[in-house]
Amino acid sequence: MKKRLMLPAVIAALLMAISFTSCSEEDDSAFESAVAAAKERNKETPATPSTPTPPPPPANVTVTFDVNGGTALATSEYTFVTGRSFQSGSGLTYLPITTKEGYEFQNWNTKPDGTGSSLTSLYQTINSTVTYYAYWKPLITKVETTVTNYVNLEIGEQKVFTFKYEPADASTNWSYSVASDFNGISCTIKDNHDGFVEYTLSGTYAKTGIFTITETKSNKAYAIEATVNKPSGNIPVLSLDTASSTDPAKYTGLDKTLDSTTPMLLYKIDLLADTSYTFQFVNRNNQDTIGATDLGYCNLILYNSELTDWISYRTSITGGYQVRPYSSQTCYVAIQKSYGNTAKGGVHVYKTPSVTAINLPETTVNLTLSDNWIRYVEFTTTPADAYMNLSITSSDNTVARPSWNYSTDKHFWIYYYKAGTATFTIKDTLTNVSTTCTINITGTNVTSLALSQTTLAISQGETKTLTVTPTPENANVSYSTGNNDYRIANCSLSGSTVTVTGGVVPGTTTYTIRDSYTSKYTTCTITNTTGITAAAVTDELPVVGSAASTSLADYTIATVNNAQPVKYYKVEVPAANSGKRYNFQTARNGYNPIIGETFVAGECYFYLYDQDFNLLTYEYSGTIQRNLTAGTYYFAIVYYWPYETNSWSAKGGVHLYVTN
Repeated sequence: MKKRLMLPAVIAALLMAISFTSCSEEDDSAFESAVAAAKERNKETPATPSTPTPPPPPANVTVTFDVNGGTALATSEYTFVTGRSFQSGSGLTYLPITTKEGYEFQNWNTKPDGTGSSLTSLYQTINSTVTYYAYWKPLITKVETTVTNYVNLEIGEQKVFTFKYEPADASTNWSYSVASDFNGISCTIKDNHDGFVEYTLSGTYAKTGIFTITETKSNKAYAIEATVNKPSGNIPVLSLDTASSTDPAKYTGLDKTLDSTTPMLLYKIDLLADTSYTFQFVNRNNQDTIGATDLGYCNLILYNSELTDWISYRTSITGGYQVRPYSSQTCYVAIQKSYGNTAKGGVHVYKTPSVTAINLPETTVNLTLSDNWIRYVEFTTTPADAYMNLSITSSDNTVARPSWNYSTDKHFWIYYYKAGTATFTIKDTLTNVSTTCTINITGTNVTSLALSQTTLAISQGETKTLTVTPTPENANVSYSTGNNDYRIANCSLSGSTVTVTGGVVPGTTTYTIRDSYTSKYTTCTITNTTGITAAAVTDELPVVGSAASTSLADYTIATVNNAQPVKYYKVEVPAANSGKRYNFQTARNGYNPIIGETFVAGECYFYLYDQDFNLLTYEYSGTIQRNLTAGTYYFAIVYYWPYETNSWSAKGGVHLYVTN
């Protein structure tokens, strides 16, 4: 039995031996690698993450400017990262400038004829490569008019005239002006930009004079003489009532419509001397006073007896306009359409009653110096619509004084200055009706002010404080501050503390603090000691010619901002020019002497120093003129807002020329 069992075991052992001996070394290695990999997979440590692929670098865009027949640009192509604004990408603080004889630049456009998209702002985002073309419009070369040199019309009459100009697509800007002694017409100009321009003349006063129509871009002007006459037909008489009214039926003119054919209604009225009249006028501005709607916009004109000038011109009246002629006369009243296609307006005139009493809301006014230094007072009259000629006097103007605008006012202001009592007398000089008001002022006045320092030295960016002290210390004060050059020192007042910050340029300025009640004041002389050495100024300002210039090429231009608030230039005056006048012709935003440059947001000041950087003078606009002796001087273009937190830049230019 045992011998039978041994045979299968031997066979199995033999097969295993054969199996193992038939495997190669390479198979052993693969097996061991598989086992090792399995063991690694069974470990609990996480797998190492893969390194992310870095994003591609941002793409660039190119902005190209094609002047389309204009003058060449210094740089016509800018390349920068996509998605940035043109300003941040190009580094420019203004869009490129080009000119073309006989044409006006309109904008930079993606199509030469201007039908594409335009680049109108420095801050426009650029997302793709693009070419912008200068889009031009021609200027007028020829004009024909239906008027020779004379027109004749009546007050209230309108006449339409036409100019024909070439080319029809020209860029135009029309205006009109009249001689200083001629206000007889008004003019409206309509240009449909199709080669024709209409101008409508309206007669307003009976006068003769010259008016001029100008196309400002081509500087073509046409002077025409006009005569405006009184109306040739009968002028209706304006009825006179005895009392104020809100009844629309009593307002003359409401039944008429003003339009381009009838722009004015004219009436006459006889006014007696030393008699008061009230003209109640309604239009769209105050139509609710009579319960009307949609009256439109029109004016009320009160003419003199010859229709050569106006006595009063009103666009709207609340409560009515009151007059009191010194002599009996015939006057004319016009309701004139101001704007809109159509309009309606109405006028009601009545004799104004005289004042029988003046009624103050309070006969005693108690004020303290710490309240304020102005008090407004309204009063009424009996009757309420009475005409008055106001007069107010004070018994002591050093304590309180009155103020009012017009003699027909029914209100006044009290200006008070020191502790005490003053009596105001409010009077109607026509009837001598009067009343009084007692003004009591309490408080302690300042006898003097003092700053903790009367002189102060400070450097750029440095901060120091001053303290203002009144005498007596418990005095009621209302501080106001005087002007000082804040590019030298910036001063701000809070309570009794003045914070002084050193400015961006050297120099001396005076800071003044004043008490509004008593006008007592004190000052501090502040000197900015910021050191500017001659070696630090490397650019020299050239002398260009001997006369003023509007050519951009004659100007030295600098960009200033918070990062670089000042740009200095050296000015050398040779012995041969000693005593001659040096003219620094300046240009900045808002004051460009037509030099073909557009200056961006922000403005500049201009400073002139001697060789030791002592300030000689400064200018905000215009020309600095100085007779200089031989030596070295320094000129500075200074940022207008050196303390503002912003990213603006300003450009300033200067043209230096010498005259005898």
